[in-house]
Amino acid sequence: MPERNLIVLDTSRVYTKPFTLEATLKHELCHILLHHNIDRENLPRWLDEGVCQWTSGGIAELMASEGNRALEKAAMSDMVISIMNLSRFPQEEKSLLLAYEESKSIVEYIVNNYSEQGILRVLEYLKEGYSIDDSIQKSLSVSTSELEMKWLAHIKRKHTWFSYLSNNIYTILFFLAAVATLYGFIRLLKKKRAYVDEDEEDRGDGSIS
Repeated sequence: MPERNLIVLDTSRVYTKPFTLEATLKHELCHILLHHNIDRENLPRWLDEGVCQWTSGGIAELMASEGNRALEKAAMSDMVISIMNLSRFPQEEKSLLLAYEESKSIVEYIVNNYSEQGILRVLEYLKEGYSIDDSIQKSLSVSTSELEMKWLAHIKRKHTWFSYLSNNIYTILFFLAAVATLYGFIRLLKKKRAYVDEDEEDRGDGSIS
């Protein structure tokens, strides 16, 4: 609760893997720090969550159930949520997970391509009251739309069907083995049924003669 400088933690979760109290506190303290320096109206949700995940190493409570795959699937199917639509996060669980992953990915892209000072300059301009579009333009010398296009091109190169198949090779092999086993079992049942039918026909022919 940034407006009250208050963090409320469910301690039954932060002490269980993969959660840690340290990472959770880093994440929540980052929210308080951002909202203490930047007006809520000037701080889009994607930047708020992206920066906090970047500083704390991710958000384990969301990633634990699905793994880091939502963005990969969205990139391959052209279902990525636009930056403009990430000013507020969706409520549906899968879309919410994707929104968190995208936010972290965008911030990491800025850091990797424009340095840590790049993202810090964006935050500084926001603190001074500039809009997010003006802050990005002044800090990174690109518009928000140009930044989005560059980031999209990056994730599409990173997340291809080849990389998806490589990352899921064991799951795919297990599935194919299961299909082959099922196919073999069905063939065995058919052969057994055919054998029984032939045996019954032979017995029937014998009784007639």
